[in-house]
Amino acid sequence: MEKEVFNFVLSKEKLIELIKKYYAGNGRSVSIGIDYEVVYNMLPGNSSYTVKPVISVSENVSIAGMNLTKQFNLSMDEVADIARDIFEKDGYEFFYLKNNADSQESFLKILSGTDYGRTVINKTFTVTARVKEEEKMLQKKIENNK
Repeated sequence: MEKEVFNFVLSKEKLIELIKKYYAGNGRSVSIGIDYEVVYNMLPGNSSYTVKPVISVSENVSIAGMNLTKQFNLSMDEVADIARDIFEKDGYEFFYLKNNADSQESFLKILSGTDYGRTVINKTFTVTARVKEEEKMLQKKIENNK
């Protein structure tokens, strides 16, 4: 029997919550911010764009008796590793994390005919995973023993 694959759509806020839980599980209290950057690919005869999330983490640390704030960015690969860790602890086999963010021409650009860039839309992420087989078998045993 083939295992069913699920897509879990996470809002920007839910992804922030997931990352915070990961760090809290490792004894760290962090603040997370997610911004978006529209990257233009200007090729002769073909221009396109991609929307890249910029996921920043800040953490208060004490160094040499001074309270400082440590800041760093997470790559999408690092965020995927965090999601993998969380989902696998909850009994899922993790496949991948996808950034669903897209952009559209700015409303001001359309009205004024000037170049005000693009507006980021659909600020979500999708995790694709399936229930681990051992978890399914354990659940069946529990149901059969009732």
